[in-house]
Amino acid sequence: MKEPSFNGLSLTEWLRKYIDIEGRDAGFPDVQTNNNECRKALSVMATNAIPFLLAWIQAADSPIQRQTIDAINRLMPTKHRLLFATDRNQLGVLGFKLIEQKGRPAIPTLIELTKSKNPRIQFEALRCLLEVDAEDQVLTPVIKRCESDPDARIRKYAEALAVVIRFRPKANSTN
Repeated sequence: MKEPSFNGLSLTEWLRKYIDIEGRDAGFPDVQTNNNECRKALSVMATNAIPFLLAWIQAADSPIQRQTIDAINRLMPTKHRLLFATDRNQLGVLGFKLIEQKGRPAIPTLIELTKSKNPRIQFEALRCLLEVDAEDQVLTPVIKRCESDPDARIRKYAEALAVVIRFRPKANSTN
């Protein structure tokens, strides 16, 4: 399956182009313009991007893959470097952040991923559920289950998410 594109740039290229400075881009007009363009592109590609974003948050490199990517990247200009799985993980979460509620069709899969035996995948899935603004009645049971997860990091993150959804504006939970 080919990665979706918009105006000649692939999903990966749009996500790499985005400069994530957590809402502080208003003080930098060039960054704000760039990020608005990226948000528009992701919004257009949203439906077609979801399968890639889901795959990316689950990506993992074997030791030999990491060594190979590292060796190739030493020879490549920065712009053309290959991505490690950790880079793909971050791009997957960023993608869900940028498509926001258009990522809601992924909610059932994201909920399943919170049951993964891999805590990193669980963590990324929980983050993405929050980014797509999953409704409280959907998110709360997932958080409750994760609060009793065997992994202490997942329990702590679930507890933090419970606080976040308790204090987020109620308009989000009724859309």
